Amino acid sequence: SSDTPVVVQNATVAKVELKAENANVTVAKTATVDTVSAEAPKADVKVEGTVKTVSTTAAAAGAKVEVAKGATVETVNAAAAGTAISGAGTVKNANVTANNVKVDTTGTKATVSQGVTGTTSGGKNVAGGSTSTTTGTGTTTTPSGGSTGGGGTGSSDTAITGLEIQDDAAVGSVVTIKKITSGTNVKYQWQ
Repeated sequence: SSDTPVVVQNATVAKVELKAENANVTVAKTATVDTVSAEAPKADVKVEGTVKTVSTTAAAAGAKVEVAKGATVETVNAAAAGTAISGAGTVKNANVTANNVKVDTTGTKATVSQGVTGTTSGGKNVAGGSTSTTTGTGTTTTPSGGSTGGGGTGSSDTAITGLEIQDDAAVGSVVTIKKITSGTNVKYQWQ
């Protein structure tokens, strides 16, 4: 296991690879990295600067990607089960192809592959085959096709106020939801 954290600072780097279990790398405010690739279990990636792509491979189960306030990651490709994406920074896109991935960065568009289970975005479950954008108070989910089955008894409705759905929506299409000032009750269900 790796006990020595590595800090990339005052540099522009093409690729950083984490190949040791428990490897720990920090991309400092003064650094830009094209690609960080976590390739071993429990890899820990901290971003304080700018990273174009962070990838967690299937071998990197339990990987952590933490993006500090003011930092930016263009895309996280989460192919490692149990990947956790967090922090107050910006992660524009998360492509989830592994089970049990947590996306907790506000404003992140998480695209979850069909058949993937256990994904959460802002603490809310996201079904495989759908896209969700984490907001400051939850998520907005758009199924990409197919259907999801419910279980248990009762219903789970969440009241949303101040939103408006625009455009013609159909299964597999993108639903545009815009904030409006007057109180609005919205209930939407894919048929």
